[in-house]
Amino acid sequence: MDGILIANEVVDEARKTMKELLLFKVDFEKAYDSVDWDYLNVVMGKMSFPALWRKLIKECVRTATASVLVNGSPTGEFPLERGLRQGDPLSPFLFLIAAEGLNVLMRALVENNLFTRYSVGVQDPISVSHLQFADDTLLMGVKSWANVRALRVGLVLFKLMSGLKVNFNKSLLVGVNIPDSRLYEAASSLGCKVGKIPFLYLGLPIGGDPRRLSFWEPVLNRIKNQLSGWKSRFLSFGGRLILLKSVLTSLPVYALSFFKAISGGLWFRVLAARYGMEGGQLSEGGSRGSSWWREIVKIREGVGGLGGGWFRESVVKRVGDGASTFFWTDPWLGGFPLCERFERLFDLAVNKSCSIAEMSSLGWEAQFRDVWQWRPDPAVGYSVRGVYRILTSRAPVTLSPAEDLIWHKQVPLKVSIFAWRLLRDRLPTKENLVTRGYYQELILVYTAVEA
Repeated sequence: MDGILIANEVVDEARKTMKELLLFKVDFEKAYDSVDWDYLNVVMGKMSFPALWRKLIKECVRTATASVLVNGSPTGEFPLERGLRQGDPLSPFLFLIAAEGLNVLMRALVENNLFTRYSVGVQDPISVSHLQFADDTLLMGVKSWANVRALRVGLVLFKLMSGLKVNFNKSLLVGVNIPDSRLYEAASSLGCKVGKIPFLYLGLPIGGDPRRLSFWEPVLNRIKNQLSGWKSRFLSFGGRLILLKSVLTSLPVYALSFFKAISGGLWFRVLAARYGMEGGQLSEGGSRGSSWWREIVKIREGVGGLGGGWFRESVVKRVGDGASTFFWTDPWLGGFPLCERFERLFDLAVNKSCSIAEMSSLGWEAQFRDVWQWRPDPAVGYSVRGVYRILTSRAPVTLSPAEDLIWHKQVPLKVSIFAWRLLRDRLPTKENLVTRGYYQELILVYTAVEA
């Protein structure tokens, strides 16, 4: 999910610094059905796949056959000449190999000064030209007619090589700080539509504010569609609850998956170029930070009811050569920074950002590099499951005695749901139906009980 955050950071930086940014969201026409087999074989050869492996892959893709239903009856089978089989577990990996050609093509355009990338950051800027995730591709660069022409020529050339044709009618051209007149001219030359910020990429709105309800409208719409589907299948409340829990429990894992950023990865380099490093970790960025990044930092720092300092308590610096470990501010001795344990000495220190190697007058003989270590499970290391377990254990859900009894594992699920709705006055009684507008008047019925 690195691509989502990179795209959002690029758009947010362009908006706040008033830089011109041109984005082109590519829509491939029948992507899996159009891959050229000879092209795929050539790309695998360039990627140093062994000849035997390429031969096996060729046998897998070339043995596919198809038939057509005519009046409900299948015709004779005939061989295919291109494309990858839908549903084949091997096809997604083969498509990634085929899409690698576009990556090489974009790099060639940049190296030959035919396409100008967008630069993020000021002191140590990093340039980004494209993001790819399977067939979801986002191209980005500065505003120029040279870039527009390079996009058109490059995508047509990629189609001739790979067979993957771009559907320009469904593709989207989005501009940041670009006049609408210029944007519509560029879209007309490309033959595509004009989009606006925020736009959807990989299912999430890019350039939107997650603190606003409109940001989550695509997610809410998908949930509503799922709910209507459940009703059509006549699922009980218990069945809906089980299905809903299976969907919602994946949301924290999805959010926490943004944490694991390899220090050499593109996302890490984009954030480091924009916000810089502070104490060996990515800085918050203050007012320059995007709303997405500020929310992630809040979770990292334990703000918002998740338990303060959970991330700092879970990581420790394992010292090697001491070159990248700060003597005062990194938690390398006892799990806490020395600046917190020896505040007076830290105040007297001349160089407060020196490394361990610089502080050691006798030399440091270790040969391996300094690394961060995950304290809860040093053997396995960092995992999303481990972080989720820490957060849920720090913020336990307290239930009242009545609710604890209602949701007891030995109580049937339909009984638990009925009792839960009864406690919250959510049952469709006549009084509630009148409140919701289903009845115009309320008729009170009194019953006499004989003594």
